Amino acid sequence: MSKTDGAIIIGAEARIDTLVLKVRDFGPGLPMSYKDKANHLFEKFTRGENESSKRGAGLGLAICNAIVDAHKGKISVTPANGGGVEFTVILPRSAPPELPIANS
Repeated sequence: MSKTDGAIIIGAEARIDTLVLKVRDFGPGLPMSYKDKANHLFEKFTRGENESSKRGAGLGLAICNAIVDAHKGKISVTPANGGGVEFTVILPRSAPPELPIANS
């Protein structure tokens, strides 16, 4: 797999109390301006790059963050070894709600 083919690796692990999801890409990684403040990428209208010809309004990761937060989870991003980044989502696990009994 080359680092320029747009490949990603997706993984999931069910733990006792959490579900851990990971998405790793092989792109350019975090810009130097985000070196110690990567979690700012999850704010609305924040883009990983300064103005460029690439399309986007900087809402994708903010939407992901809102969904994860609504489920009482956590999302983070870290530089990946060899380039690119790895996003990690941790969601709490609990027993599913009871379904109502249908009257026939």
